[in-house]
Amino acid sequence: MGILSRLEVENFKSYKGSMVIGPFSPFTAVIGPNGCGKSNLMDAISFVLGEKTVSLRVKHVKDLIHGAPIGKPVSNRAQVTAVYKQDSGEEIHFSRTIMASSNSTEYRLNKKQVTYAQYSAKLESLNILIKAKNFLVFQGAVESIAMKTPKERTAMFEQISRSNELSEEYEQKRLAMIKAEEETAFALQRKNAFRAEKREAKQEKEEAEQFRKLQSDVDKARVELELFKLFRNDRELTSLQGDMAGLQRDSDTQAERGRTIEQQLKSKKQELAKRGREFATLEKQVKDLEAELSKKRPLFIKAKEKTSHLVKRLEQTKKTLKKTEESFQKHQQEISNLEGDLKKVEHTVGMYEEEVAEESQGQDLQLMESQVAEYHKLKEEVRKQTAAIRQELESILREQRVDESALLRSEQKDKDLLDRRDQLGDLKTQLQDRVEKLDGYISTNVETVSKLQKEHATLDVELREATDRHRQLNTDLEKIQDELRDARVDKHESARHQRRNELLDGMKRHFTGVHGRLIDLCQPSHKRYTIAVTKVLGKDMDAVVVDHEKTAKDCIQYLKEQHGEPITFLPLDHIQVKPV
Repeated sequence: MGILSRLEVENFKSYKGSMVIGPFSPFTAVIGPNGCGKSNLMDAISFVLGEKTVSLRVKHVKDLIHGAPIGKPVSNRAQVTAVYKQDSGEEIHFSRTIMASSNSTEYRLNKKQVTYAQYSAKLESLNILIKAKNFLVFQGAVESIAMKTPKERTAMFEQISRSNELSEEYEQKRLAMIKAEEETAFALQRKNAFRAEKREAKQEKEEAEQFRKLQSDVDKARVELELFKLFRNDRELTSLQGDMAGLQRDSDTQAERGRTIEQQLKSKKQELAKRGREFATLEKQVKDLEAELSKKRPLFIKAKEKTSHLVKRLEQTKKTLKKTEESFQKHQQEISNLEGDLKKVEHTVGMYEEEVAEESQGQDLQLMESQVAEYHKLKEEVRKQTAAIRQELESILREQRVDESALLRSEQKDKDLLDRRDQLGDLKTQLQDRVEKLDGYISTNVETVSKLQKEHATLDVELREATDRHRQLNTDLEKIQDELRDARVDKHESARHQRRNELLDGMKRHFTGVHGRLIDLCQPSHKRYTIAVTKVLGKDMDAVVVDHEKTAKDCIQYLKEQHGEPITFLPLDHIQVKPV
C-alpha cells in the first residue's frame, strides 16, 4: 500500500509561485498558527484528488488562483501535483491544472493529459474513491458519521466498499431468485393440487361403486314398497267405497238443508232490501226536515229578535204613555189654576169698575192727570198680563190637543202591538214544539255523531300508532341501511387499505430505498400530537417515502403492472427543506 510522498503547488490559493510540500511520512502532523495555510494544504489535496469546487470554499474554480479572491490574480493558471509512491518505489504523478480563461480544469497523469474518467479510474485502482471521499477526513465528519442512522451508515459503508455498484446485479439476481421461488411454490402447489385431485378421484370412484350398490338395494326396496302400497290401497279403497256411500247420503241430506237455508236467506235478503229502502226513505225525510229546519232557523231567529224588539218598544211606549198622562194631568192642573186666576182677575176688574162707576154716579170725580196716567198704566199692565196668560193658555191647549192625538195613536199602537204579540206568541209556541222535535232528532244524531267521533278518535289513535310504528320502522330501516352502508364503506376501505399494504410490502421486497408511508414514519411522542401531525402532513399523509427519483419511477411502474391505485411518492433526493 503506497503513501502520498509530496505535493507540488503552483499559485494555488495562498501558495504563490511553485512550491514543494513534503516529503510526507506515513504519519505526518501539520501544525502552525491561524492563517498559515493548513486548510489550504487540505484543499490542495482535495483539489488534486478530484474534489468539487463547492467543497473547496469558493464559488468558481478560477477563484483558487492566488490573488483571484481580491481581484488580483498572479497568473491565469494554477496547478497542484500529488506524487504517490507505491510500495515498489514507483512514483505516480497526479496533476490538476486550473485554466482561468475557460474557468475549467485539466487532468494529467504522469504529466500526460487524460480525461476525468481515466483520472478517476486510476485513483480507484489505488482504492481512492472520489465519490466516497475515503481519502480525507474533514472537520466534523466523525461527528456526522456518528449521527447517521444505521441505514445511512450502511449506505456509506457500501459506497466506500463499492458494494453499491453491485446493487443492480444483486437486485436482478434477487428478483430472479424470488421468481424462481414463486415458480417453485407454484409447481409445488400444482403438485399438491394433482395429488388432491387424485385422492378426490379415487374417493369419488369408491363413492360411485358404493352408490351403485346402494342404488340396487334402493330399487329392490322401492319394488317391495310399491307392492305393499298397492295392497294397502286396495284395502283402503274397499273401506272408502263404503264410507263414500254413507257420505253420499249425508250429502243429499245436507243439500236439501242447504236449499232450505238458501230459500230462507233469499227471503231475508228481500226483507233486508225492503228495510233498506224504508231506511233510505226515512233518511231522505230526515234530510228534508233538516233542510227545512235550516231554512226556518233564520226566520225563527229573525222573528225571535223582532219579538224581543217589539216587546222592548211596547215597554218603552208604555213608559212614554205614562209620562204623557202625567204631563197631561199636570197641564190640566195648570190650566184650571190659570182659569181660576183669570176669573179672579176678571172678577176683580169688574168689581173695580163697578166701584168706580158707583163713585162716579154719586159725585163728580175729577181725576188728576197723574192719576189718569197711573190708571192707564195699570190698565195697560193688566191688559198685557191678561194677553200673556191667554197666550200661555192657548199654547197649553194646543199642547193638550197634540198630547191627546199622540195618546190616541199610542193606544192604537199598543193595541196593534198586543195583537202582534199574541200572533208571535202562537208562532213561538209552534216553533218551540218544532224545536223540541228537532232537538230530539238532533240529540239522537248527536249520540250517533258522538259514537262516530269516538270510533274516529279510536281509528285516529290506531292510525297514529300505526304511523308511529311505520316511522319507527323507517327510522330503524334507515339506521340499518346506514350501518350496512358504513359496513360496506369500511369493508371497501379495509380492502383498499389491505391492498395498499400488500402493494407497499411488494415494493419494499422488489426495490431498495422504499421506507414506507409518511404517516407511519412520523410517529408523535404523545397521542395529543397526532392531530397536529396529521394537519401538518395534509394531503401527503399517505405518500410513500423513497430514497431516489428512480426508485419512485420503478415503484410507479410496479403499481401500473399490479393495477394498483395511484400513490404519491416523495424522493428524498428531491426534497427541498427550508431552514428553520
